[in-house]
Amino acid sequence: MLPQAGNLLPQVGNLLPQAEMSSLTAMLPALLREGAAQEGLAIAWIPIQAVMEGEDKLEDWIDPRLRFPWARTVVSFALPYPAPAAPPGLLEGRIAAFAAYDWYGTLKERLCRIAKTLREQHPSLRVKVLVEGPLQEKGWAWRSGLGWRGRNTLLFHPAWGSRLLLGELLVSEELEASESSEQEQLKHTPVSRCGDCRLCLEACPTGALEENESDSIRPSAPFFHLHVERCLDTLTLHHPGSLPDWARSALGQRLVGCDLCQEVCPYNKVAPCAPFCSSNPPPGPGWKLSIPSSLAMDESHFQAAFTGHTLGRLPFSRFLRNCLAAAGNSDGAAITESVRPFLRHPDPILAEQASWSLARLTSHRGFPGSTGQSIKTRP
Repeated sequence: MLPQAGNLLPQVGNLLPQAEMSSLTAMLPALLREGAAQEGLAIAWIPIQAVMEGEDKLEDWIDPRLRFPWARTVVSFALPYPAPAAPPGLLEGRIAAFAAYDWYGTLKERLCRIAKTLREQHPSLRVKVLVEGPLQEKGWAWRSGLGWRGRNTLLFHPAWGSRLLLGELLVSEELEASESSEQEQLKHTPVSRCGDCRLCLEACPTGALEENESDSIRPSAPFFHLHVERCLDTLTLHHPGSLPDWARSALGQRLVGCDLCQEVCPYNKVAPCAPFCSSNPPPGPGWKLSIPSSLAMDESHFQAAFTGHTLGRLPFSRFLRNCLAAAGNSDGAAITESVRPFLRHPDPILAEQASWSLARLTSHRGFPGSTGQSIKTRP
């Protein structure tokens, strides 16, 4: 498990006199680094004004001060999470690694402990924890020097790769940007370290990843772009209504999310994972679920089983829609009887998806989706 922060306060209390720090602004960097180290998090920060008033800021960035006028610095944190342990079987649906366990809840708990310690040390300091919040978290983390951006559009930590969850603390003190020769180098190499590798672009099932022209106006990601509306991660988690026809076969047996662009990445294949990510994970369904058992759930069972983590935040009807699509891309007559009752479902979206899946099950055998692979397609 991640280390607890119960001893954070006395340790920091011993550190500060030794460093002879005389002001809150001077003490905060040490407090933040100590807290991040004890919680197993990477950390970097940058003053808000430096980004929002810079000549190359993104026009669509949201200034945190619009909602939190007192905020002066964005402190970015990264929590690594483990890769899937095994692929799903023929009647199992796949859950992306970031959603397999409640890593977001874990990150929030760690950040709340750090924030609590900061407030206890300095009651005048204002602190706000943001996890899955309104900030463009990858852009802020990149600008602060937490990592570099890859062609899959994700942030890469130099040691942990791109399997990261990002969160922030807003603080009311304006700090100088965190200083590190490594971070300074990262901030000035937005092309990243992908070189000529294009594996993620080639692997994306729907062609959602594309490279931009070299004169792109997107300063934090000048050579890559994600078409969010084509990303299976977005479609399974956030897209209401029916799945687009072009996405259904590409979905394969995915129930929630898609991390194929991370699975093929050479950096992620060799990146070590922090030890606390490999044992005693937080609550969650794991990397795969039985599709027939999932389709047999009622909403109360779903809420009881999954409330409190990523999967539980899905509307139940969306979860069933994804399960039905995955069923159509699985293999075996055993799953047909799990799909058939949905033909008469009162929700027309589920009934239509069941019709598509049943037709696919009865007319095809051994297509690429049956092994969890996807047919690459575009809208």
